[in-house]
Amino acid sequence: DWSSDVCSSDLRVALPPRSPHRCLSRIVGTVNFFLPAEWEPQRAIWFTWPQNADTWTPVWPDAKATYEKVIAASLRFQDVVLLASTSELQTELLKRFESIAAHSKYRLDILVCPTNDSWIRDYGGMTVRAVDAQGSAKQTLLSFQFNSWGGKYPPWDADNAVPGFMARHRGYEIVEIPFVLEGGSIDANGEGLLLTTRSCLLNPNRNPGKTQKEIEETVSRYLGLKEILWLDSGIDGDDTDGHVDDLARFVNARTVFCAVEMDVPGALPLVIRVMLHAELESEAKHIYLRGATVLRKDIAQ
Repeated sequence: DWSSDVCSSDLRVALPPRSPHRCLSRIVGTVNFFLPAEWEPQRAIWFTWPQNADTWTPVWPDAKATYEKVIAASLRFQDVVLLASTSELQTELLKRFESIAAHSKYRLDILVCPTNDSWIRDYGGMTVRAVDAQGSAKQTLLSFQFNSWGGKYPPWDADNAVPGFMARHRGYEIVEIPFVLEGGSIDANGEGLLLTTRSCLLNPNRNPGKTQKEIEETVSRYLGLKEILWLDSGIDGDDTDGHVDDLARFVNARTVFCAVEMDVPGALPLVIRVMLHAELESEAKHIYLRGATVLRKDIAQ
């Protein structure tokens, strides 16, 4: 949820405006979009409190305790928006976080929003800069489609409606895109480069009938990309079909943090090795890779 706004610090229940959000779909052709890097200034970080015990069996109590720790840690640095699926859960969370919020200089908003599960990184809206023909920029929310990682865990209708809730709460315009894309399946460096995996984005359970070229064109159009760097797959056994955020992440525009099996020869993906050794430095399309650094971490750790 990118923004340069400065917010106040208190614990409160904020209700989204009742007026409908404006949809930009009809004028999308006159707007250029740009996805900022995650380390740029943020207005808030959004969480959905876990409410589906089946997802977390047998670590249900531990899952909620860990969410509490992560949210408390986030409140040391920035505002947090936490979604609760019911008003009863909202009341419970207000009490649970009362002390944490009281000792934070940042703000915690706990909002009631129906959801199916807690993976808001994948189904939440993507905040981008929208630049019109006159060069005026503003925050806009992109609403891609979510189908629970290829239809694995129905239902997902409530999750798919969350971007609209976010847009109403923020008062942002929204662009609804008839294309399946999860937030965890991509990672951007803020300068037009995107990391992703073929095993996820090209999987026929996401956008059947779409070619790689068509997928690249759609993603590049809405995220303002210069190039997409394709890794073959993510971690074996991942229910998401290989989200890149389990494997490789930009930590700045020229540095990638990559999880590898250190004891397996050749485990570092090819495109990451290219970035590390700058083997294609002379090729114009890879000019953005010059001077790139890779930080490696044993996946077993």
